[in-house]
Amino acid sequence: MAMSIHGTLTACAMSGPDLGRDPSVSFVCEGGTSFRVVFFDRQVRVTTSAASYDLDFRPSSIGRKYSSDSTVFIQDEERAVLIGAAGGPFKRCHEV
Repeated sequence: MAMSIHGTLTACAMSGPDLGRDPSVSFVCEGGTSFRVVFFDRQVRVTTSAASYDLDFRPSSIGRKYSSDSTVFIQDEERAVLIGAAGGPFKRCHEV
């Protein structure tokens, strides 16, 4: 029984942060630009001051990566980068 509980807890820990209360995160970047990300099941909606983008989960060797044909969002702990989105540049971003 203990092994079963341990396995369940380990699987939950590997699934990412608990977004049960508020599935959104705001980021502020170098130069004062900012954006907000709402997490869904294997997708995100990124909103900048100029537009919104729906991005799909993609495999990544670093952090969590979501992209479309022209826009990429990568989050690694509290740091993030957003490429190809209007309203940028979005460099050296961190969670607020």
